[in-house]
Amino acid sequence: AGFNLFSRANNHSIDAGKKGVLDTIKNLKKINRSNRPLWWAGTGMKRSESTRGIRFRPPNKSFDITLFAVATNSSPYVDSIDDPGLVKRIRRAAKSSVVLVSVHMGWEYIHIPRKKKVKKYRRLIDAGATLIIGHHPHVVQSIERYKEGLIFYSLGNFSFGSYTTSNYYRRARMYSMIARVTLKKKTIMRAELIPLYVGNKDPWVFQNQSIPLRFATP
Repeated sequence: AGFNLFSRANNHSIDAGKKGVLDTIKNLKKINRSNRPLWWAGTGMKRSESTRGIRFRPPNKSFDITLFAVATNSSPYVDSIDDPGLVKRIRRAAKSSVVLVSVHMGWEYIHIPRKKKVKKYRRLIDAGATLIIGHHPHVVQSIERYKEGLIFYSLGNFSFGSYTTSNYYRRARMYSMIARVTLKKKTIMRAELIPLYVGNKDPWVFQNQSIPLRFATP
């Protein structure tokens, strides 16, 4: 049996206000099924809910995973990467589970993450996170093996095709990637990239294939 895991923390999480957050959570609970469980993190009706993350055990696995989902919103309904308690929460969760962090932040259509962003992402690995998944810039950014963890600074878009003036004057390349990471508890055994092209103006023919990321296993 599979499962679904996703972030609720992004810059549009509170576009419909508190009522929108509540409606979304209610509907997520309705579609949750025991044969294909659904887990999410990043929003809540108060700060204690939005910042607690979600801990679960994947089907047929012997270890737990804790997901924290953060963005840059200054709202009690959305967990923030700048929350002073985030590092402590990651450190506590990492004592007994594998910690994944989904981060929605960064300048749009910029391929190189800024130094401040790199520092924030590395701080999460230092606290005990194993895998950082970044998004929001709409384009691919760097991938870094930092200490025992792995950081995707931005996966780019998925099915969201971007056609704006920003990607042209910033000379952004409209491709993206799906990351497929194999974990053995806190050890990253293998990581692969599945490239995507998400430009919705200029057609591009590309044979989809998996690209392994090669690095030494700790």
